[in-house]
Amino acid sequence: MPQFDSQFFASQIFWVCVCFGVLWGAMHWWVVPRVRDIQKIRSSKVGTVMEEVRQLHAKSTEIRSQCDAQQEILEKTFQHQIQSLAQAQEKAMAEHLLQLKSRFDLEMSRIKDELNTLEQTFTDHLKTDALEIAQVLIQRQKESSHGDR
Repeated sequence: MPQFDSQFFASQIFWVCVCFGVLWGAMHWWVVPRVRDIQKIRSSKVGTVMEEVRQLHAKSTEIRSQCDAQQEILEKTFQHQIQSLAQAQEKAMAEHLLQLKSRFDLEMSRIKDELNTLEQTFTDHLKTDALEIAQVLIQRQKESSHGDR
């Protein structure tokens, strides 16, 4: 095997040192600085993104609190409107019932007056008819008692 042959040993060490030096130089002056620059750029981008995330989170929290406050205001307004409508309906219903009751009472008193008038008329007619019947009966009685004599 040539790598174990002492004749090639010195040249192999030379080329190993040359390759190591070239690779070390390339890594030291070219690859590592570029990786560091990329890492710095990435770190700054990550920091920027994290700061943007914090700002967006703060904005979203603020917007959410505003939405919650507006929702609460809307719910209170809605409940107030429902309550106002219910009270207005109750008031209108009470007024309507009072109007119906007054109309009913008025109609009832009119009917009572009419019934009283009819009762009085009926009583008067009954008295008149009773008197006429009594007079007719008395007249017949007189005629029959005059005819028996």
